[in-house]
Amino acid sequence: MIAGVFLWIETAFNKSIRNINNLMLKKFKAQAFFQN
Repeated sequence: MIAGVFLWIETAFNKSIRNINNLMLKKFKAQAFFQN
């Protein structure tokens, strides 16, 4: 039961990190595109 909760938290945490990384990457690409 507790292990399942930790697994769910870890999965949600990993998804949020991936989403943040994707947003930062898109922002960076957009800035690089507009600078050229």
